[in-house]
Amino acid sequence: MWLKVKNRIQDFLNDGIWQVGEALPNEAELAKYFGISMGTLRRAIGELVQEGVLVRKQGRGTFVAEHSKEHFMYHFFRLALRGKEKKYPLVNNYYFQSRKANQQESDALDISLNSPVFAIQNLLFIEETPVTVDNIIISKELFPGMNKEIFLGRDSTIYNLYQNRFGIFIANANDRLSAVRCDNREIAAHLELELGTPVLKIVRVSYTYQSKPVELRTSWVNSNAAEYYSNIF
Repeated sequence: MWLKVKNRIQDFLNDGIWQVGEALPNEAELAKYFGISMGTLRRAIGELVQEGVLVRKQGRGTFVAEHSKEHFMYHFFRLALRGKEKKYPLVNNYYFQSRKANQQESDALDISLNSPVFAIQNLLFIEETPVTVDNIIISKELFPGMNKEIFLGRDSTIYNLYQNRFGIFIANANDRLSAVRCDNREIAAHLELELGTPVLKIVRVSYTYQSKPVELRTSWVNSNAAEYYSNIF
């Protein structure tokens, strides 16, 4: 039962019934609405809090989470300079393009082959060290009106832009990691590495509520300088 309630809450969030930063009704009201016990409700809400979809504020209630820089760093940014704590990266954009989705992209994003997508490349620095090149693919259909000026003009994280401008909340992500040789001259140059240097490759698919794919992100990490840093809880 708690899983059904969790899914219903996610549906409400996806439909915009509760907005970013808005307080949910109190637990007694929600339990009555869903016709469930307080324990079942608290388990459903607890799962969403753990996933970063909701946030509890002591003495104030439960709120719809916002993708702030702090939220991004805690839940989604997994890189740190070797032996150091995570720090927020500096991001440089190399391109923002429109094109058609290839087979890998269409499969990952659950869209038709050759559907229009935005292809974005960013280079991330930590303490002036180039640590990763991110190639990002998103469907144009999900982001009507998106353009380079809007993307580059954001005042917070990319996920914050998705949420506040387009109503799309990144709830979770799947990462696949592998050790490869950097055989792309452009990426090697961005990372200031010799061609063929071993790097960490991360393929991430990010999802909104109810596991709907939103973004395909392929990252090449300068593993000479950085390491994958993940808190297990």
